Formats: sequence, structure tokens, C-alpha cells
Amino acid sequence: MLYDRPYMQTPPLRNDVQAIRWIIIANAAVFLVAQIPINFGSTFLHEIFHLSWSNIRSGLIWCIATYSLIHADFFHILATSLLVFFFGRPLQTQIGGNRLLEIYVTSVLFGALFWLPVNLTSQGSVVGSSAGALGIATVFCLSNFNQRINLLLFFIMPVTITGKQMIAFFFGFDLIGFLFFEMGPLQSVSPLFSKGIAYSAHLGGMIGGYLFYRYRIDRKSLLRRRSPLIEIPLWVKKKAKKSPSKPNFRINILNRKQLKTEVDRILDKINTSGFGSLSEEEKQILDRAKDTLNH
Repeated sequence: MLYDRPYMQTPPLRNDVQAIRWIIIANAAVFLVAQIPINFGSTFLHEIFHLSWSNIRSGLIWCIATYSLIHADFFHILATSLLVFFFGRPLQTQIGGNRLLEIYVTSVLFGALFWLPVNLTSQGSVVGSSAGALGIATVFCLSNFNQRINLLLFFIMPVTITGKQMIAFFFGFDLIGFLFFEMGPLQSVSPLFSKGIAYSAHLGGMIGGYLFYRYRIDRKSLLRRRSPLIEIPLWVKKKAKKSPSKPNFRINILNRKQLKTEVDRILDKINTSGFGSLSEEEKQILDRAKDTLNH
């Protein structure tokens, strides 16, 4: 089979960090270190790392990022780590670890920037990497918008869902929590809907992921969708002489050696810049190679 061959496998990206591994390791390490002073009755790390207006006013500006390293308990860090792992692992093979790390950090910062104005008069605080995890999940869903995805709902029930349905679920869930619990009169009705959950940070993380996808990953298609502000009049278009269309690049599929060389070049480009950097012609070449080199 073509995709069983070494040159058609997805190798680790050169000069690229293994973002998923380091995100989970960093969160786990800080969580374990934070337990040491807690055992002696101190919450020192929580106090200097959590996001709150009290810390901002005290000059602890780094808390807009470090709050993502602190988690309330084991189940909190477990849930966010599972989100990062299950959505980040396939996304990392598509766009690379460096870019995935950028998504995570961007989403964490957007989570803080959304939570702060909403809680301007609040004495509360925020901890946890949910904003970063949901930012990664958002980019994964947008990158696989109409793709059917098999997953375990609550890690128990197998379901098939598309990327757009999944992102609608995440956004709708947190929007309900934001309107009726964080900003509304309702108190806790379940562990998932509670007054103490920072839904605004979740929404901020998702919006950060969306903006990153829109302007960093899907930038080329965005430019293609923009219509010109000034258009040539129709009567001028009719008179204008049509320029000869640029011939489509075609590779001689009968020459297997040439095709393999071209495929290797494209795979090197994926290693360097990620799958999203490929042109439509290069994607077609890979599809054509699958049929040709299989025989």
C-alpha cells in the first residue's frame, strides 16, 4: 500500500516541538510542585499564578498566562489534559507542534482577556488550562469542519459527529453557562453547570482559536473569499480580450521515479510548513500518487 511506504508516512516535523507532550508535562509538573506547599498549609503558587484583578493590580501581570498552569484538583487537570491530547494529537500532525503551541498560548491569553472585563468588580479568580484546550479543540473542529469524527462521549458512549456539530456543542454549552450561571442568577445545578466555572474564559479561548485559524491558518482561503472593493464595469469586461489561461501543472504519472521525487518534495514541505501550506495542485499530486504508486 502507498501509505505504508516510509516516504508516505507522516514523520515528526523537523525543528518542531512536540507541543502536546510539553503542554501536558508542564501542567502536570506545576500541579505536583504546587501540592508540596499545600501539604504544609500554604497556597503560595496559587496566590502568585492565579488570574484575578487583585493580582493584576498588585503588578503580577504574568498571571494572564500562568493561571493556565494551576489546576483546582486532579480531575480538573485530567479533564483539560484529555482535551489537549485527543484534539491536539491529530491537529499537531496537520499543522505542526510550533503552530499548535501558538494556538494554545493565544487561546490562554484570550481566555484571560475575556474573563477580566466580565469580572471587573468580582473578587474571584481563575485557574486552569481549559481556555487553551478549547482553543485547540476549536481549531481542530474548523480544520475538519464537515469531516465525520468517531469519538467516545464522556469517554463511554461511541458517537459519530462532524467538526461543525462539535464546535456548536462546545460554544453553545459555554454560552448557556455564561449567560445563566456566570452572569445570571442561577447557582450550581451540576458539576458541569456551576456559578464557579469561568465560562467567559472558555468562550475567550474558543474565540482566540477561531481568530488564529481565520488569520494564520486559513489566511489564503480568506483572501480568496474577499470581493474587490472596485470592480471593472461589465461592458469593459466584455470588450477585454481574454488572456490565455495558465496551463495546469501536470506530472507525467507514467514516470514512477519522477512522481516519487515530486511526492518526496511535497512531504518535505509538509515537514517544514505543515499540511495547510500545500497548494491545490500539490494535494492533487498526492491523491494521484496514491493511485499510481499503489500498483
